[in-house]
Amino acid sequence: MPEELMHSKSQKQLVLTGAARFNARPKTGLAFLEENKLIYADLSPNVSKAHSLATFLKNCTRLDKRLLGDFISKPDNIEILKAFIGLFDFKNVSEHQPYLTLSLLNEFDGFRNPSQRRCGKCLKLSGSPAKHSR
Repeated sequence: MPEELMHSKSQKQLVLTGAARFNARPKTGLAFLEENKLIYADLSPNVSKAHSLATFLKNCTRLDKRLLGDFISKPDNIEILKAFIGLFDFKNVSEHQPYLTLSLLNEFDGFRNPSQRRCGKCLKLSGSPAKHSR
């Protein structure tokens, strides 16, 4: 039991360090997380690198949400963005809901993205049937 507790504390410290490094410089943080097998350790024919990373990014509460939004919405990270959006459940969101955009953004709990253009990209990638004008 003490060994399990020590391992758990060690893993938590690695996650905190990785999140702090990601918040300072995303590429440095990702390298640290990969080196310590906190991301990409679950790769399989059913789990891609993008999905593995997106799962970590969604579940890690210590990441700066604005930085996270900027990172995953960069053109080079489109597969990560798609995987990240795929982790949310939109089953209960009706296309006839009056505040669809607000509802979808609420689904992105903790996901902050300062650009409306990027939010539009997120909505498009979510598969929302709603029509957006602007």
